[in-house]
Amino acid sequence: MSGVRIAYIVLAHTLPRQLRRLVDRLDGDQAVFLVHVDKHAPSDLYAAALRELAVHPRVTLVSRRSSRRTTFGQVSAPLDALAALVRRGDPFDYAILLSGQDYPLKPQAALRGFLADERRPCYLHAFPIEDPERSEWPEEATFRYRHWHVRVGQRRWSVPLSLRMPGRREPFGGSAYWALPRDAVECVLDTVEREPRLVRFFEHTFCPDEMFFQTILLNSSLRERVTTLAAPDCYGLHFIDWRPNSDRPETLDSSTLPRLQATPAFFARKFDATVDEAVLDAIDAELLGVPRGLM
Repeated sequence: MSGVRIAYIVLAHTLPRQLRRLVDRLDGDQAVFLVHVDKHAPSDLYAAALRELAVHPRVTLVSRRSSRRTTFGQVSAPLDALAALVRRGDPFDYAILLSGQDYPLKPQAALRGFLADERRPCYLHAFPIEDPERSEWPEEATFRYRHWHVRVGQRRWSVPLSLRMPGRREPFGGSAYWALPRDAVECVLDTVEREPRLVRFFEHTFCPDEMFFQTILLNSSLRERVTTLAAPDCYGLHFIDWRPNSDRPETLDSSTLPRLQATPAFFARKFDATVDEAVLDAIDAELLGVPRGLM
């Protein structure tokens, strides 16, 4: 087995039993986990997550933040985890961001073999937002970062005040989920430390998790190493089923299994075991080779 060491950063909001199942499938001597449970999750859900994950000594629960969808909490939570990872000196070759509703599609040996590439690519779905020929968002998507966005509680307002990105950077967008080699992680953390104005800028944008890491890395010396799996419905190393004009990915069920079997992706999202747990059982049996008694 390849010696690639992986740090998994998992953002969880719900489904503690499914979170445990995800960690079960990824756990091993060459893996560590930093799990963030949204601050707004009910106390009983958080307690259940603690119980479910207590069997895994390689799991660390990071400080809880408000990480509601579309807010900067979706950036600050993984940044906290990355900073903790580097600060405590954990040896890792790649950091991979997942949600608690993701699931692997291939055995860990296959993933580590894939990541053993000496070029250390940054697996990050990205495109220049303002290039009409290459952008995957409609032209009006520039509203995400050209005007102030303010959120109070569960309500969000777009304030008609101009917002300008510091540093003459070109804005990039893409999927929120990534697999980054250690030097890319260090590049992001160094940028955060050196450029607080850039962080403050993104704090007032809409869906910053779909722009923050892309914009930093595509405007850095690592830009030539940013890549994604070139296959339908692949974003970074993820399979995600985005339907036209939808602002949320589809929940995957057993009818999606043939597509999951065919994709080169290593992870898929999103799943909900309360809706269809059979699809996870089928992935275990047919793609991961998990003995039935461990499902």
